[in-house]
Amino acid sequence: YIDIRFSNHCNLRCRICGPTSSSAWHQDAVALGWVAAGSPARSKATADPAQLWQQLRSLASGLEEVYFAGGEPLLMEEHYQLLEMLIELGNTKVRLQYNSNFSTLEFKSWRATDLWRHFSDVTLSASLDGMGTRGEYQRSNQRWADVQQNSMRLRAEAPHVKLLITPTVSVFNVLHLPEFNRAVAEAGMIEAFDFIPSLLVRPADYSAQILPDALKAEARRRIEAHLVWLGRQVGNEPQRSFVLQQWGNVLRYMDAASTAHLIPDFLTKTAVLDGMRRENFFQTFPELAPLATS
Repeated sequence: YIDIRFSNHCNLRCRICGPTSSSAWHQDAVALGWVAAGSPARSKATADPAQLWQQLRSLASGLEEVYFAGGEPLLMEEHYQLLEMLIELGNTKVRLQYNSNFSTLEFKSWRATDLWRHFSDVTLSASLDGMGTRGEYQRSNQRWADVQQNSMRLRAEAPHVKLLITPTVSVFNVLHLPEFNRAVAEAGMIEAFDFIPSLLVRPADYSAQILPDALKAEARRRIEAHLVWLGRQVGNEPQRSFVLQQWGNVLRYMDAASTAHLIPDFLTKTAVLDGMRRENFFQTFPELAPLATS
């Protein structure tokens, strides 16, 4: 098994991310004083690519699983070169696992779906935190229409690839994640239990724990209603049990503490980024308007 991140090269500037994991964040990070002006936006896994490829070639024939992350692995030529190496060496039974923003399925002359056809076990976990304008705000530079188009392409060109949606639960999306889950399931993008939420803990001012009591109560109402809907859906075990447990963890974590004193920090940080990116938090998330008066 290898877990490999060739670089931080990425095309999105997600609110919950930063320049260490996304090269697209660099300009904003310089403006915010987080990194020095003139510093490189791109960081590589190694200063010696030849040695890295020598190591990978020595391992490739015996690999059982490869986990790709980044940055955005589908925008890294090294990712495609490693797939070509695995095909060349005849190791196409290896399990391929991805953490991807699902904004593209191709890079330069490569099409991921063409290469994935050689592999029998491919799972793509799409880091999507919302649909439409809510999703585009949280993952700046994302176009929801591209996500929808890529979903259709994946089904048509590589239907054996398992698509999961793995949102990070935060103050931005805890209220509308149930709606998001139902919408993508009903649209046929994924099965109901292929939507697997995970908790954001840091930065603390982005956590769902900052919500005032009234908004927590509304989030709880929506999630509990969603759990009733999920209970009527068919899903394989143990994934069904795991996903239900994850939703329960969201409720338990949200209610485990109150950090509403961090709301001013959240609003200040959000206003600064909104100004830099010409975005508007309260227009995008009108349901969170009570944060302004908390």
